[in-house]
Amino acid sequence: MKFTTTKEVERALEPLVTAALEITGRDITTERTFELAALVGNPQQQLCVVHIAGTSGKTSTSYYIAGLLRATGAKIGLTVSPHITSITERVQINGQPLPEAAFCAYMSEFLPLVLTDPNDLPSYFEVMMVFALWVFAKEGVDYAVVETGLGGLHDSSNICRRADKLCVITDIGIDHTHVLGNTIEAIATQKAGIIAPGNTVVMHQQDGVVMDVVRQQIARQDSTLIVVTGEHADYQDRNFALALVVYAQLVKRDSLHVVDDETLQAVRQTQVPGRLEVITRRGVQIVCDGAHNEQKIYALVQTLQLRYPGRKWTAVLAMRASKDYEAVIGILAPIIRQAVASELHTSQDVRIISVDSSTLAAECQKYGIPCREQPSVSEAVDLLIDENEPDILVTGSLYAVAELQ
Repeated sequence: MKFTTTKEVERALEPLVTAALEITGRDITTERTFELAALVGNPQQQLCVVHIAGTSGKTSTSYYIAGLLRATGAKIGLTVSPHITSITERVQINGQPLPEAAFCAYMSEFLPLVLTDPNDLPSYFEVMMVFALWVFAKEGVDYAVVETGLGGLHDSSNICRRADKLCVITDIGIDHTHVLGNTIEAIATQKAGIIAPGNTVVMHQQDGVVMDVVRQQIARQDSTLIVVTGEHADYQDRNFALALVVYAQLVKRDSLHVVDDETLQAVRQTQVPGRLEVITRRGVQIVCDGAHNEQKIYALVQTLQLRYPGRKWTAVLAMRASKDYEAVIGILAPIIRQAVASELHTSQDVRIISVDSSTLAAECQKYGIPCREQPSVSEAVDLLIDENEPDILVTGSLYAVAELQ
């Protein structure tokens, strides 16, 4: 098996997307991932990991932590999901996705080691998580910054269980209820499942139920909790504040180089793909944010009002069928002047099913928001550019943002 392009890799991984549908559910565990990791030498046992779980802010916080640690001179691996532009984003070394040639060379070696039974395929996410950890071990990173995919307790990333792991729990809210449960307590239990014996845990002060769940897990695992306080209207400022505490903890624990304030602020300016990202398409600037649930959309609205006071947006909306589109549109309504409803046409870890564009349009109209339909996000944006429409916002899903790249 030899790959020369990422398109060839993606074709080889296509059967694993179907496998994900067959094994994903409430009874999913890390057992399969441990088995995969054992086939390639258990790379997770060779890595000093910063492990990030939560409902909102995981990816931004992961990018900030990786950037801050890199500024100390350490060699950093970062894995996040979903990817926006290229599958190589899931395996980053020192702030850069693996070059295509290196990615393909590693995958050519790796896949035959883990795809040993064509009748019992692992999921896409399981394979990509073990692949990232395997590459990080081969590359000899000083720290692996690892974002969970879904939940925490049963997430494939939770094969990382060393005592020196530093856990980060970002803001927890209601999402992925079909897998994680219908209450904040149930969801928090899944997120807090990343805490292993002896770990240090860093998180913002959150809802009392969340804090109770985390403290119970801390007590069970003989771990240490560091609570970050302070309010931040801009959601990226809140994520960066959390990352700063993680950085400070590791500087102290591991005697890392202390970077100056100018460098810290430079890291704060890191553009996290698909999060308040301003892209230029045909000479027009478009704000893209993958917010897809109440908590994320509320944070997005707050931040847009802070950064662009009084501005009303023309929103291009596309959402997964599992999301609460009614709540999302209700929160967006005060800052939306008109909308274009669309649907998603991409898949990564699993096949994506969209909310019908007609359903989104009807919900917008309940709030008096004029709304048209377009088959794809890309076509919707091009239509608005043709009409010289200013202030275009693309949101509702990271997959919607990915379709513009």
